[in-house]
Amino acid sequence: MSVALASALAMAAVPVFASWSDNPASNFVIRSGDLGEQVQPKILPTADGGAWISWFDDSHGGYDVRIQRLDSVGNRMLGPVGVLVAKRYFSSTQDYGLDEDASGNALLAFHVSDTHGNNIKIEAQKIAPDGTLLWGAHGILFGNTADFLADPKIAATSDGDVVVGWTDNADMEFARLDADGNPLWNPPIEISDPGGASLTVSDIHGSDNGTAIVSYVSSKGFS
Repeated sequence: MSVALASALAMAAVPVFASWSDNPASNFVIRSGDLGEQVQPKILPTADGGAWISWFDDSHGGYDVRIQRLDSVGNRMLGPVGVLVAKRYFSSTQDYGLDEDASGNALLAFHVSDTHGNNIKIEAQKIAPDGTLLWGAHGILFGNTADFLADPKIAATSDGDVVVGWTDNADMEFARLDADGNPLWNPPIEISDPGGASLTVSDIHGSDNGTAIVSYVSSKGFS
């Protein structure tokens, strides 16, 4: 499996740039799968006409998190294989979160573990346009617990903060960070269903006045 972008159909009056393929049978490859599969790519347009692209990369085992940035004509800005954001040490994947803040930095949220697949945590990371990991080599970690942690999401807010949400067993937890990654809700806010349903975070988007809107799934059974 490889991460690729399908080429847009070019209109007659629009030039085809060299970095983008105009052949629908040969799409623009973001990361080759020669060494292993790449899965669950997400793409996010940037204010300058480019895009952030993130994915899980199993080239060296563990479905590591990588990210690439394209400029407006499709040039890879972070080298041929993108930037390694985190090693995960997992043999499977979950959904994760990708967003961009007002300064053009990418925001990622995903779950990680130690080298033995234990001590699972939620990690949030901010990546500068040049690929620098702004919140350090290991990002900001949440969930120092033996609970089941899953499906983290992340969103920039209109006031420059960041909201991260994830599932903790049957409940949802949310943390707010300032631009430097300092926690503002400590401990994180927990939301549970008084009727006993399991709540799973689906998505988070920044709204007005620094608020965030969350969608989630409520389920009283496995299916």
